[in-house]
Amino acid sequence: MSKPRDDRQKDLVLPALDQIIDMGHPLVRLAALIDWKFLDDRFGSVCQTGPGSLDCRRGLSPACSS
Repeated sequence: MSKPRDDRQKDLVLPALDQIIDMGHPLVRLAALIDWKFLDDRFGSVCQTGPGSLDCRRGLSPACSS
């Protein structure tokens, strides 16, 4: 049996995310320029996770899956 090209487990039904997203799309390119750590540090103290909050970092919110 041949060895897989990488360590990720392949989903047999869905294509990989990098095959779905157009990496040249302006919003994708913009996201690469944003300093996400700065925003997380800046707003992390006032935007806490918990009941009634969206927790996209952990993928717990249905709103984050679209």
